[in-house]
Amino acid sequence: MSDTPETDHLEVQLGQAATHSHPILWEHSRKMERERDDALSQIAQAEKRAERYCQERDEARNDIIGWENKWKFAVEMAARAELERDEALNKIKELNDILR
Repeated sequence: MSDTPETDHLEVQLGQAATHSHPILWEHSRKMERERDDALSQIAQAEKRAERYCQERDEARNDIIGWENKWKFAVEMAARAELERDEALNKIKELNDILR
């Protein structure tokens, strides 16, 4: 099977007229068909890479959001623990004042 099916098909369809055409025409047509197919292949590969990069970016973004949420929760818990500690220290102070 040829790697230039469109040019081959055209050449076959022209039949006798194709044999009278200049061979450089067919050579140039095949070269252009190969270059076009190569360019389309490279575009498809670039699109796949771009899609993969977008997925990786989205996963990283989700990880960051997850870590931000965990950080916010930890800060809230630390603030709550600090408040409870202060309340406990105040209660101890009140009890010590009563005992004196």
